[in-house]
Amino acid sequence: VAKAEPVEVADSLRGSASSQAICSPPFPLPLILPKRSMSTSKPTSGSSSYTVYALSNKGSVTATESIAGGIIGYFSLGTPTTLSKSYNSATVKSEYNAGGLIGKTDSPAASLLINQCTTTNSSTVNSQNEAGGLVGRVYVNNAGSTTIKNCSSGTGSVVGTTNVGGLIGEIGCHKSGKVVISN
Repeated sequence: VAKAEPVEVADSLRGSASSQAICSPPFPLPLILPKRSMSTSKPTSGSSSYTVYALSNKGSVTATESIAGGIIGYFSLGTPTTLSKSYNSATVKSEYNAGGLIGKTDSPAASLLINQCTTTNSSTVNSQNEAGGLVGRVYVNNAGSTTIKNCSSGTGSVVGTTNVGGLIGEIGCHKSGKVVISN
């Protein structure tokens, strides 16, 4: 298990569709995150999964066009990944796909597990379309899956005009994709 030192960045991040506030793999871990500390476990010889845990966000995240998340802006990876024991207490804003934890997931042939994560009562999610207290948009394709387990959204508010939800703004599955939400 590799441990990363806390990374300090300005109190807020701003980006555009071409430079999302936060990116996830395939870029090498650790991720660059605002006011967060993190630990990651990268695939080692014979292993084929990522674990990202103990993240917290207290700075605001704003994407000037689309996709913003309190922890990860856009998740699209062909390797099974777990996001665990993380929380967001900040404001997340974008035109599309805004989530308290993750703005948008796209799991083409891998699994994403979001476990024991939360957004606090002081967090706010604001997006015209696909706004969710935890995830703005979940899309699963082929044999991919997304599981949200033991998570909560104490979000102060989720604001939008289309596809707005306390936990997830929009869910889409294609072919044999699967989404599971449980406690």
